[in-house]
Amino acid sequence: MRFLLRPILALVIITILFVGVAKSCVSDKDCKGEERCYKYSCKKPVNLHQCTKPADCHKDAVCHREKCHCRGRTVGEGLVCKASLPCPKEHHCDSNALCIVDPRYPKNPYCRCHLDFKKSDNGACVEMNECEKIGNVCYGGRGCKHVDGNYGCFCIDGFTEVLVGYSSVCKDIDECKKSPDKCPANSHCTNTEGSFKCDCKAGFQKTADGACEMVCSCRPNGECSDEGKCSCYAGYFENGEGKCEDIDECDADESPCDDEGSECKNHQGWFSCSCKQGYAKKYDKCVQEEKEQMCKCAENEECYQGKCIDTSLFFGSSHSIHVSSQLSVHVLVLLGNLALIA
Repeated sequence: MRFLLRPILALVIITILFVGVAKSCVSDKDCKGEERCYKYSCKKPVNLHQCTKPADCHKDAVCHREKCHCRGRTVGEGLVCKASLPCPKEHHCDSNALCIVDPRYPKNPYCRCHLDFKKSDNGACVEMNECEKIGNVCYGGRGCKHVDGNYGCFCIDGFTEVLVGYSSVCKDIDECKKSPDKCPANSHCTNTEGSFKCDCKAGFQKTADGACEMVCSCRPNGECSDEGKCSCYAGYFENGEGKCEDIDECDADESPCDDEGSECKNHQGWFSCSCKQGYAKKYDKCVQEEKEQMCKCAENEECYQGKCIDTSLFFGSSHSIHVSSQLSVHVLVLLGNLALIA
Protein backbone atom coordinates (compact mmCIF):
# COMPACT_ATOMS: atom_id res chain seq x y z
CA MET A 1 0.00 0.00 0.00
CA ARG A 2 2.88 2.35 0.84
CA PHE A 3 4.36 1.77 -2.62
CA LEU A 4 1.07 2.80 -4.29
CA LEU A 5 0.72 6.06 -2.31
CA ARG A 6 4.03 7.48 -3.50
CA PRO A 7 3.24 7.61 -7.26
CA ILE A 8 -0.29 8.87 -6.54
CA LEU A 9 1.07 11.66 -4.33
CA ALA A 10 3.64 12.60 -6.98
CA LEU A 11 0.91 12.75 -9.64
CA VAL A 12 -1.23 15.03 -7.45
CA ILE A 13 1.71 17.41 -6.86
CA ILE A 14 2.54 17.55 -10.60
CA THR A 15 -1.14 18.26 -11.43
CA ILE A 16 -1.29 21.09 -8.88
CA LEU A 17 1.90 22.63 -10.22
CA PHE A 18 0.69 22.36 -13.82
CA VAL A 19 -2.66 23.97 -13.06
CA GLY A 20 -0.91 26.73 -11.09
CA VAL A 21 1.43 27.52 -14.01
CA ALA A 22 -1.32 27.35 -16.64
CA LYS A 23 -3.60 29.77 -14.78
CA SER A 24 -2.83 33.48 -15.06
CA CYS A 25 -5.98 34.51 -13.17
CA VAL A 26 -8.82 33.08 -11.11
CA SER A 27 -11.03 36.19 -11.00
CA ASP A 28 -11.07 39.72 -12.43
CA LYS A 29 -9.17 40.94 -9.39
CA ASP A 30 -6.12 39.09 -10.71
CA CYS A 31 -6.20 41.16 -13.93
CA LYS A 32 -5.13 44.75 -14.53
CA GLY A 33 -7.02 47.70 -15.98
CA GLU A 34 -10.03 46.82 -18.09
CA GLU A 35 -8.95 43.22 -18.58
CA ARG A 36 -11.24 40.45 -17.41
CA CYS A 37 -10.54 36.86 -16.48
CA TYR A 38 -11.71 34.44 -19.20
CA LYS A 39 -10.89 30.76 -18.72
CA TYR A 40 -8.04 31.60 -16.33
CA SER A 41 -6.47 34.12 -18.76
CA CYS A 42 -6.63 37.93 -18.55
CA LYS A 43 -8.16 39.35 -21.73
CA LYS A 44 -9.65 42.64 -22.78
CA PRO A 45 -13.45 42.66 -23.16
CA VAL A 46 -15.03 42.64 -26.62
CA ASN A 47 -14.93 45.96 -28.46
CA LEU A 48 -18.03 48.05 -27.96
CA HIS A 49 -20.17 48.93 -30.96
CA GLN A 50 -19.75 52.48 -32.28
CA CYS A 51 -22.72 54.79 -32.42
CA THR A 52 -23.80 58.37 -33.14
CA LYS A 53 -27.38 58.08 -31.82
CA PRO A 54 -29.36 55.73 -29.51
CA ALA A 55 -30.95 53.97 -32.49
CA ASP A 56 -27.52 52.58 -33.43
CA CYS A 57 -27.53 50.46 -30.26
CA HIS A 58 -29.63 47.63 -28.80
CA LYS A 59 -32.82 48.56 -26.96
CA ASP A 60 -31.12 47.62 -23.69
CA ALA A 61 -28.04 49.71 -24.48
CA VAL A 62 -27.19 53.41 -24.35
CA CYS A 63 -25.02 55.45 -26.72
CA HIS A 64 -22.38 57.09 -24.57
CA ARG A 65 -19.20 58.74 -25.85
CA GLU A 66 -19.88 57.28 -29.31
CA LYS A 67 -19.97 53.70 -27.95
CA CYS A 68 -22.90 51.39 -27.18
CA HIS A 69 -22.98 50.25 -23.55
CA CYS A 70 -25.35 47.52 -22.37
CA ARG A 71 -27.41 48.82 -19.41
CA GLY A 72 -28.37 47.15 -16.16
CA ARG A 73 -27.82 43.43 -15.77
CA THR A 74 -27.22 42.80 -19.46
CA VAL A 75 -23.99 41.94 -21.22
CA GLY A 76 -22.69 42.33 -24.78
CA GLU A 77 -20.93 44.70 -27.14
CA GLY A 78 -23.92 47.05 -27.32
CA LEU A 79 -25.36 45.98 -30.65
CA VAL A 80 -26.66 42.84 -28.97
CA CYS A 81 -27.29 42.70 -25.21
CA LYS A 82 -28.08 39.47 -23.39
CA ALA A 83 -29.45 39.07 -19.88
CA SER A 84 -26.87 38.39 -17.22
CA LEU A 85 -27.06 35.20 -15.19
CA PRO A 86 -27.67 35.56 -11.43
CA CYS A 87 -24.57 36.72 -9.59
CA PRO A 88 -23.38 34.47 -6.73
CA LYS A 89 -23.80 35.97 -3.27
CA GLU A 90 -20.15 35.57 -2.39
CA HIS A 91 -19.09 37.81 -5.32
CA HIS A 92 -19.10 41.43 -4.15
CA CYS A 93 -18.61 44.63 -6.15
CA ASP A 94 -18.05 48.19 -4.93
CA SER A 95 -20.66 50.93 -5.20
CA ASN A 96 -19.35 52.07 -8.60
CA ALA A 97 -19.84 48.71 -10.27
CA LEU A 98 -22.45 46.05 -11.03
CA CYS A 99 -21.96 42.29 -10.82
CA ILE A 100 -22.38 40.61 -14.24
CA VAL A 101 -22.29 36.95 -15.27
CA ASP A 102 -21.82 36.43 -19.00
CA PRO A 103 -23.91 33.43 -20.18
CA ARG A 104 -20.90 32.27 -22.18
CA TYR A 105 -18.82 32.10 -18.99
CA PRO A 106 -21.25 31.14 -16.23
CA LYS A 107 -18.50 30.39 -13.76
CA ASN A 108 -16.79 33.74 -14.18
CA PRO A 109 -18.69 36.64 -12.60
CA TYR A 110 -17.10 40.08 -12.86
CA CYS A 111 -17.69 43.66 -11.75
CA ARG A 112 -18.57 46.04 -14.59
CA CYS A 113 -17.87 49.68 -13.80
CA HIS A 114 -20.62 52.27 -14.25
CA LEU A 115 -20.40 54.80 -17.06
CA ASP A 116 -17.66 57.40 -16.60
CA PHE A 117 -15.84 54.98 -14.29
CA LYS A 118 -12.92 52.73 -15.15
CA LYS A 119 -11.28 49.76 -13.54
CA SER A 120 -7.98 50.52 -11.82
CA ASP A 121 -5.07 48.11 -11.49
CA ASN A 122 -6.19 47.07 -8.01
CA GLY A 123 -9.64 46.06 -9.32
CA ALA A 124 -11.60 49.05 -7.95
CA CYS A 125 -13.79 51.24 -10.18
CA VAL A 126 -12.56 54.84 -10.08
CA GLU A 127 -13.98 57.92 -11.77
CA MET A 128 -12.46 58.95 -15.08
CA ASN A 129 -10.94 62.40 -15.44
CA GLU A 130 -12.52 64.91 -17.82
CA CYS A 131 -10.13 64.11 -20.66
CA GLU A 132 -11.00 60.41 -20.47
CA LYS A 133 -14.69 61.21 -20.42
CA ILE A 134 -14.75 63.42 -23.49
CA GLY A 135 -12.18 61.48 -25.49
CA ASN A 136 -9.66 63.15 -27.78
CA VAL A 137 -11.08 66.61 -28.54
CA CYS A 138 -7.71 68.36 -28.80
CA TYR A 139 -5.90 68.45 -32.14
CA GLY A 140 -3.09 70.19 -34.02
CA GLY A 141 -0.24 69.18 -31.75
CA ARG A 142 -2.42 69.60 -28.63
CA GLY A 143 -3.21 67.09 -25.93
CA CYS A 144 -5.95 67.01 -23.31
CA LYS A 145 -5.02 67.67 -19.70
CA HIS A 146 -7.25 67.31 -16.63
CA VAL A 147 -7.36 70.55 -14.63
CA ASP A 148 -9.40 70.97 -11.42
CA GLY A 149 -12.42 68.91 -12.44
CA ASN A 150 -12.30 70.21 -16.00
CA TYR A 151 -10.01 69.84 -18.98
CA GLY A 152 -7.83 71.96 -21.21
CA CYS A 153 -5.87 71.56 -24.45
CA PHE A 154 -2.14 72.11 -24.20
CA CYS A 155 0.77 71.71 -26.58
CA ILE A 156 2.18 68.22 -26.21
CA ASP A 157 5.90 67.44 -26.00
CA GLY A 158 7.69 68.33 -29.22
CA PHE A 159 5.41 71.33 -29.90
CA THR A 160 5.46 74.92 -28.69
CA GLU A 161 2.68 77.49 -28.54
CA VAL A 162 3.01 80.45 -30.91
CA LEU A 163 0.67 83.32 -31.66
CA VAL A 164 -0.71 83.53 -35.19
CA GLY A 165 -2.94 86.56 -35.59
CA TYR A 166 -5.35 86.59 -32.66
CA SER A 167 -5.11 82.87 -31.89
CA SER A 168 -2.42 80.54 -30.69
CA VAL A 169 -1.31 77.36 -32.43
CA CYS A 170 1.05 74.55 -31.50
CA LYS A 171 4.09 74.56 -33.78
CA ASP A 172 6.47 71.66 -34.16
CA ILE A 173 9.84 72.17 -32.47
CA ASP A 174 12.83 71.47 -34.73
CA GLU A 175 15.01 69.75 -32.14
CA CYS A 176 17.86 69.37 -34.64
CA LYS A 177 18.19 73.14 -35.08
CA LYS A 178 17.46 73.96 -31.46
CA SER A 179 20.06 71.54 -30.09
CA PRO A 180 22.79 70.66 -32.64
CA ASP A 181 24.30 68.20 -30.16
CA LYS A 182 21.01 66.33 -29.76
CA CYS A 183 22.42 63.27 -31.53
CA PRO A 184 25.64 61.37 -30.71
CA ALA A 185 28.89 61.80 -32.63
CA ASN A 186 29.09 60.41 -36.17
CA SER A 187 25.31 60.67 -36.66
CA HIS A 188 22.92 63.13 -38.27
CA CYS A 189 19.67 64.46 -36.83
CA THR A 190 16.34 64.35 -38.71
CA ASN A 191 13.40 66.34 -37.42
CA THR A 192 10.00 64.62 -37.30
CA GLU A 193 6.52 65.80 -36.34
CA GLY A 194 6.74 66.37 -32.61
CA SER A 195 10.04 64.56 -32.27
CA PHE A 196 13.34 63.74 -34.01
CA LYS A 197 15.51 60.77 -34.88
CA CYS A 198 19.25 60.10 -35.00
CA ASP A 199 20.74 58.04 -37.83
CA CYS A 200 24.36 56.95 -37.99
CA LYS A 201 26.45 58.26 -40.88
CA ALA A 202 27.65 55.96 -43.66
CA GLY A 203 30.36 53.67 -42.34
CA PHE A 204 28.97 53.70 -38.79
CA GLN A 205 26.40 51.58 -36.99
CA LYS A 206 24.36 52.10 -33.83
CA THR A 207 25.38 50.23 -30.69
CA ALA A 208 23.14 49.04 -27.86
CA ASP A 209 23.75 52.26 -25.90
CA GLY A 210 22.80 54.43 -28.90
CA ALA A 211 26.32 55.47 -29.90
CA CYS A 212 27.56 55.26 -33.50
CA GLU A 213 30.74 53.21 -33.92
CA MET A 214 32.83 52.84 -37.06
CA VAL A 215 32.21 49.82 -39.26
CA CYS A 216 35.07 49.70 -41.76
CA SER A 217 35.65 46.38 -43.49
CA CYS A 218 38.21 47.56 -46.06
CA ARG A 219 41.19 46.38 -43.99
CA PRO A 220 43.73 44.83 -44.56
CA ASN A 221 43.75 46.01 -48.18
CA GLY A 222 42.75 49.59 -47.40
CA GLU A 223 42.48 52.30 -44.76
CA CYS A 224 39.46 53.88 -43.05
CA SER A 225 39.17 57.65 -42.74
CA ASP A 226 37.88 59.39 -39.63
CA GLU A 227 34.52 59.66 -41.39
CA GLY A 228 34.37 55.89 -41.79
CA LYS A 229 35.02 56.01 -45.54
CA CYS A 230 37.12 53.30 -47.13
CA SER A 231 40.26 54.09 -49.15
CA CYS A 232 41.63 51.03 -50.95
CA TYR A 233 45.31 50.55 -51.70
CA ALA A 234 46.62 50.54 -55.28
CA GLY A 235 45.62 47.32 -57.02
CA TYR A 236 42.35 47.03 -55.06
CA PHE A 237 38.83 48.40 -55.49
CA GLU A 238 35.88 48.80 -53.09
CA ASN A 239 33.13 46.29 -53.83
CA GLY A 240 29.45 46.56 -52.96
CA GLU A 241 30.05 45.17 -49.45
CA GLY A 242 32.51 47.92 -48.55
CA LYS A 243 35.52 45.60 -48.76
CA CYS A 244 38.71 46.13 -50.75
CA GLU A 245 38.92 43.45 -53.42
CA ASP A 246 41.87 42.64 -55.68
CA ILE A 247 41.81 44.10 -59.21
CA ASP A 248 42.52 41.40 -61.81
CA GLU A 249 44.53 43.47 -64.29
CA CYS A 250 45.00 40.43 -66.51
CA ASP A 251 41.23 40.17 -66.98
CA ALA A 252 41.04 43.57 -68.69
CA ASP A 253 40.08 43.93 -72.34
CA GLU A 254 43.64 44.97 -73.15
CA SER A 255 46.47 43.13 -71.44
CA PRO A 256 48.91 45.36 -69.54
CA CYS A 257 51.70 43.17 -71.01
CA ASP A 258 52.04 44.60 -74.52
CA ASP A 259 54.74 42.15 -75.73
CA GLU A 260 53.56 39.45 -78.11
CA GLY A 261 55.78 36.95 -76.35
CA SER A 262 54.77 37.91 -72.80
CA GLU A 263 51.87 36.77 -70.66
CA CYS A 264 50.15 38.43 -67.68
CA LYS A 265 50.03 36.84 -64.22
CA ASN A 266 47.70 38.30 -61.54
CA HIS A 267 48.75 38.62 -57.90
CA GLN A 268 47.04 40.10 -54.83
CA GLY A 269 47.29 43.85 -55.39
CA TRP A 270 49.64 43.68 -58.39
CA PHE A 271 50.50 41.82 -61.61
CA SER A 272 53.60 40.69 -63.46
CA CYS A 273 54.59 40.02 -67.07
CA SER A 274 56.62 36.91 -67.86
CA CYS A 275 57.85 35.47 -71.13
CA LYS A 276 55.95 32.65 -72.75
CA GLN A 277 57.57 29.31 -73.40
CA GLY A 278 60.03 29.62 -76.26
CA TYR A 279 60.69 33.29 -75.50
CA ALA A 280 63.46 34.92 -73.49
CA LYS A 281 63.92 38.36 -71.95
CA LYS A 282 66.18 40.63 -74.02
CA TYR A 283 66.36 44.40 -73.62
CA ASP A 284 63.10 44.36 -71.58
CA LYS A 285 61.35 42.54 -74.40
CA CYS A 286 60.37 38.91 -74.79
CA VAL A 287 62.02 37.68 -78.02
CA GLN A 288 61.84 34.25 -79.53
CA GLU A 289 64.76 32.03 -78.59
CA GLU A 290 67.16 30.79 -81.37
CA LYS A 291 67.00 27.11 -82.15
CA GLU A 292 69.46 24.98 -80.25
CA GLN A 293 72.68 24.62 -82.19
CA MET A 294 74.02 21.59 -80.34
CA CYS A 295 74.08 18.18 -82.05
CA LYS A 296 75.49 14.78 -81.24
CA CYS A 297 78.28 13.84 -83.70
CA ALA A 298 80.77 10.99 -84.10
CA GLU A 299 84.43 11.31 -83.07
CA ASN A 300 85.57 12.32 -86.57
CA GLU A 301 82.64 14.78 -87.02
CA GLU A 302 82.06 18.38 -86.03
CA CYS A 303 78.70 20.14 -85.45
CA TYR A 304 77.98 23.12 -87.65
CA GLN A 305 74.57 24.84 -87.79
CA GLY A 306 72.85 21.76 -86.41
CA LYS A 307 74.52 19.31 -88.82
CA CYS A 308 77.38 16.84 -88.30
CA ILE A 309 80.23 17.16 -90.86
CA ASP A 310 82.81 14.36 -91.43
CA THR A 311 86.19 16.10 -91.21
CA SER A 312 88.23 12.96 -91.95
CA LEU A 313 87.61 13.48 -95.63
CA PHE A 314 89.76 16.61 -95.43
CA PHE A 315 92.23 16.01 -92.59
CA GLY A 316 92.43 12.26 -92.21
CA SER A 317 90.89 9.98 -89.62
CA SER A 318 93.36 10.87 -86.85
CA HIS A 319 93.13 14.62 -87.28
CA SER A 320 90.58 16.67 -85.33
CA ILE A 321 89.45 20.21 -85.72
CA HIS A 322 89.29 22.66 -82.85
CA VAL A 323 86.63 25.30 -83.26
CA SER A 324 88.54 27.59 -81.03
CA SER A 325 91.24 28.20 -83.61
CA GLN A 326 90.82 30.67 -86.42
CA LEU A 327 91.71 28.00 -89.00
CA SER A 328 89.06 25.59 -87.77
CA VAL A 329 86.43 28.25 -88.08
CA HIS A 330 87.23 28.94 -91.70
CA VAL A 331 87.43 25.24 -92.48
CA LEU A 332 84.02 24.60 -90.84
CA VAL A 333 82.46 27.42 -92.79
CA LEU A 334 83.84 25.98 -96.02
CA LEU A 335 82.76 22.47 -95.15
CA GLY A 336 79.33 23.72 -94.16
CA ASN A 337 78.85 25.43 -97.46
CA LEU A 338 79.94 22.32 -99.34
CA ALA A 339 77.58 20.22 -97.27
CA LEU A 340 74.71 22.58 -98.03
CA ILE A 341 75.46 22.49 -101.75
CA ALA A 342 75.61 18.68 -101.65
